[in-house]
Amino acid sequence: MGDLLLLAGGASAVTALPFAVFGCWGLTTATRYGSGGPGTRLSTQLYTPSVAALGVLLSSALPWMYGAGLRPALAAFVLLAAGEAGEWFDGRPY
Repeated sequence: MGDLLLLAGGASAVTALPFAVFGCWGLTTATRYGSGGPGTRLSTQLYTPSVAALGVLLSSALPWMYGAGLRPALAAFVLLAAGEAGEWFDGRPY
């Protein structure tokens, strides 16, 4: 029984690792908004579709969470794709 519990714990840790990396990516991007430049905007433009895709994938297992990540991620992506956002990120004094 102990070996089975050890195997289950290891599988849980391996499964949780990508989610932890994904969360750290989002937090790092968010903390760079105060002093970031075009790289911060690009990171956000890559992160938000990933959140939307993850929301759709997880919605098959948790149907009540369908719009929880999808709508805000798509809204952030559309707002960051606008021309004013590019000017704001490019024209910031560092």
